Amino acid sequence: MVIKDFEMEYWDRLVDFNRRMYPSRKNVADLQKFRMLYCPSSEDMHLNAIMLDDDGEIRAQILYTSTGYYLRGEKNECLWGYDLVVEPEFRKMNYGLDMLEYMRDYRKLPFFAAGINETALKLEKIILKSRIIGYLKKYVKIVNPLFVPLAIDRHIGVDRFPDRVGCFRKATDCEKLPDRQTAYNMDLIEFVRDKAFLSWRFFKAPYPYAVYVSEEGTDYFVVRTIVRQHITALVLVDYRCSMQRTDALSGIIDAAIGLTKKLRLPLLISASSLADADGEFESKGFKAVGNHRPITMNRNVDSEKEKIDTRSFVFLTLADSDGEINW
Repeated sequence: MVIKDFEMEYWDRLVDFNRRMYPSRKNVADLQKFRMLYCPSSEDMHLNAIMLDDDGEIRAQILYTSTGYYLRGEKNECLWGYDLVVEPEFRKMNYGLDMLEYMRDYRKLPFFAAGINETALKLEKIILKSRIIGYLKKYVKIVNPLFVPLAIDRHIGVDRFPDRVGCFRKATDCEKLPDRQTAYNMDLIEFVRDKAFLSWRFFKAPYPYAVYVSEEGTDYFVVRTIVRQHITALVLVDYRCSMQRTDALSGIIDAAIGLTKKLRLPLLISASSLADADGEFESKGFKAVGNHRPITMNRNVDSEKEKIDTRSFVFLTLADSDGEINW
């Protein structure tokens, strides 16, 4: 076995490997193109790593997105890890450990991840010295149970979403997106949300998203529909605002609830990594469900322990991790 930086010559083998690892996913090739070829950092795809056997077949992968984050208002480069997987028959041979050691030795940028399983979390702590800096809570609100019969296997195109909801207007193309070059919140870790990121994440994805931008600034939110167990729900995938303005997130959530009602959908789903956001969601009837997803970073942030413990350190949404993409 040999570990190599990813190059395009391995593309077809990478797609085949992911089809083997995730047989229930119907759009593996499209997802890989979106993540690796269409993203703003596509020139950094060599930062991904694969493990090849003697016949040149891929047996393991560790994949990242190269992006940026703000800490105390200062912008830094980082890697966002979204997949480490080893072929089942080789999982007892410590190849996952080898992949993480390769990353430690050859990737010097800060590394973030969310929602990793307990085994991977233990390995990250040992090899990468990763620390849990927060948790992402998933929230669900039953908006109107009477809409359930209207939401059976219902697919709603973005063109059917209203042009305006509250003080937000739908961005119909990339030119109408905000191009924020600074943090929304100087006292939090938050991830880059410039026009390049928004254009890639929500206009080149294999799913349709509706992006709503405030008429009064750069606040925005993003939604899409999903169908689970034949019921269509709306997902508040991403949102950005100043958490110092008590009405800002409240207005975004109210707009998303209003949109759910206009579309006659019974459920609204979202997520939060901050105590203040938890409070806003819960005050509007959302319930936390499922296991909270750990957010990890391989840098020493012991000085921020109090903020980490009180969920006031990192601003994360479903758009930052790979969980929503695979729904």
